[in-house]
Parts: sequence; C-alpha cells; structure tokens
Amino acid sequence: MRPHARKTGVVVEEVDGEVLIYDLARNEAHCLRDVTALVWRLADGQIPVETIIERVRESSTGEVTEDSVWSALESLSEAHLLIEP
Repeated sequence: MRPHARKTGVVVEEVDGEVLIYDLARNEAHCLRDVTALVWRLADGQIPVETIIERVRESSTGEVTEDSVWSALESLSEAHLLIEP
C-alpha cells in the first residue's frame, strides 16, 4: 500500500508543527498533530507504508508504533484526506 494524501481541493496551513486542512468540497476543517501530521506529509503515493513507519519513527521524539501509523492512516482515510485507489 502506498498512501496518497489529497493535495487538491484543500487549503493547507502549517502552524507550530500542526497541519491545518480545510476541505473545500466537504466544508470541513481538520487539525493534524504528531504522528498523523507526519504521515499526511509523507503520504505521496510513492512511499510504501513500511517506509512511512520508519520515517515517522526517525522524525518523532516519542516512541511510535506500527499501530499508531496505521491508526493515523485510518483517521486520514475516514476524513477523506487520502486519495483512495
């Protein structure tokens, strides 16, 4: 699986390590923090989940589990912030 974050139809602002996303089509705002923000930044459609997990672990100051990355991906999917295959 190579997750791909939506970059069109959204307005993105990064503030103090958080990613604020406004979905123009759904009229919804999202605030991504910590692992979820890192996962969204890395999800370019080219990088496999295993590599995303490694990179999030390298970038994070705390302990990051594989489950926390999968949970972030699930949250992003439910918020319609990933391009679904």
